[in-house]
This record gives sequence, structure tokens and C-alpha cells, in this order.
Amino acid sequence: MTDDELMTTFLATDEMVELDNLIEDVREAMRAGKTEVTLPIETLGRLIDDIAVGRLNFTFYRESWNRYCDQHGRPDQKIGQEQGEAAPDGGGPF
Repeated sequence: MTDDELMTTFLATDEMVELDNLIEDVREAMRAGKTEVTLPIETLGRLIDDIAVGRLNFTFYRESWNRYCDQHGRPDQKIGQEQGEAAPDGGGPF
């Protein structure tokens, strides 16, 4: 199986289709100007631990942390953009 086939078939798994549907539902609600969306607890439950422990992997929260560091005179503690980029060896799509 080639790298492209591996990625294509993985993105077609039930788990990834569910995630794509969740992303599209949230984006659609945002475009429609909604202020709330309903998510199945089972779906949210699969994400919440990663969100809780990896919050600085999210651009919004990483930028918030970096501003906080600047405001408190600690630019040495800022987290670089590389946190969200692919590994230098090209390993993995995430």
C-alpha cells in the first residue's frame, strides 16, 4: 500500500468520517450565525482528553499563552509555531 493509499483509506474510516462530519456541522453552524451546537456526548468524549492535555497544540490557545508570556515579561517561555507543524523528518500527517 502506498503512502497516499494509506492516508486515503484512513480518512475513509468510520472514525475519520465522524470527525469530518463533526467539523462540517460546527462550521455550518458558525456560517449560519448560530451560537450553540449540539454534539453527541460519545463524540465529545473521544475528544475531550486530547483537548484537555494538548490545549497548547491549538493555535488559538498557543497564541493566548504566548501573549500571556509577553505580558508577564517571559518571552523565553513562548511556544513556537513548530508545535503544530509536521515533524522535520516528515513523519505523520498530524
